[in-house]
Amino acid sequence: MAKKKLILKLQNAGVKPTAHRLQVMDVLESFEWALSLKQLSSSTQMDRITLYRTLRTLETHGLIHLARETTHDKFYALCKDHCGTTGHKHAHVHFECLSCHSVRCVESSVITEQSLPGLKVAEWNVQASGWCPDCVQPEAASV
Repeated sequence: MAKKKLILKLQNAGVKPTAHRLQVMDVLESFEWALSLKQLSSSTQMDRITLYRTLRTLETHGLIHLARETTHDKFYALCKDHCGTTGHKHAHVHFECLSCHSVRCVESSVITEQSLPGLKVAEWNVQASGWCPDCVQPEAASV
């Protein structure tokens, strides 16, 4: 995303567009999948405390979300436009590949509030694991 668009996105969310916040948003924008803390740390070269504070601010304002938490790491991804300070509105699956350990947010039309009649959903957190397209191809060829 162009720097001007990132600045505008931060400002619209009520967040001051600092260099660290812009850097994290830019790194997350450049990937199609969620990034781990380790990946974000190496991509941004920020110290651990600055990175944690930056992620917390962006998450609190509905700009990023915790896509998956494992015993070894946390994975973050950009939010769509329907999130905000009142909460995250994700009706998608967080998919972790068992081979490469990438985490992706996968949209699904099956998961909707209409599929839970009589309930008001505050937040979705649907997780799945298996093999991503990059990893399933080599495994299928070896069978």
